[in-house]
Amino acid sequence: MVISYAGDVSLSWAANGAVESAVAAFGGLDILANIAGSYRPVLVADVTDDDYRETLDANLTTTLAMTRAALPALRQSGGTIVNMSSMAARAPAPGLALYSASKAGIEAFTRVLAVEEAPHVRVNAVAAGPTLTDNVRALMETDSTGAVAAVTRSLPLGRLAEPEEIAQAIAFLASPRASAITGQVLHANSGGLMA
Repeated sequence: MVISYAGDVSLSWAANGAVESAVAAFGGLDILANIAGSYRPVLVADVTDDDYRETLDANLTTTLAMTRAALPALRQSGGTIVNMSSMAARAPAPGLALYSASKAGIEAFTRVLAVEEAPHVRVNAVAAGPTLTDNVRALMETDSTGAVAAVTRSLPLGRLAEPEEIAQAIAFLASPRASAITGQVLHANSGGLMA
């Protein structure tokens, strides 16, 4: 069975509604994957209040709202949370101050929540690197600067990650195979932090 719920989950009432819908449909909740996010490159000197609010709401506030809504059900099931971070949390690049700060915040949030919720709920994060999403594919087709190709060449694996590979990292941390892992960040970035 598949259900869907549409709403701005940075708002508590919408996050609560999403969790209530899932619990009603499936009889409980075992896994929360906080993967909603937004990427808006802008130099710090040019950041507007809207840039700030949109980026923090999409990346950090949604994670907090969904987590608060899901915790009672996850405590009951002994479930797990996987948050979405990025290698940008540790690898600075011009134009990524807001995005990087929001993802670094997610990593700190993950570690603190793992301590607060142990031993009943495991909490981890996946830090993705450059990934071959539809948006990136479109960018590659129109990028006359060669920036995407340069990033790809700089990765030790010599290629961008496939979305399915990021999904597999999330699935691993959510699975019983990771039952002794909590408070950790799994880097799935084609070796990008070594480059």
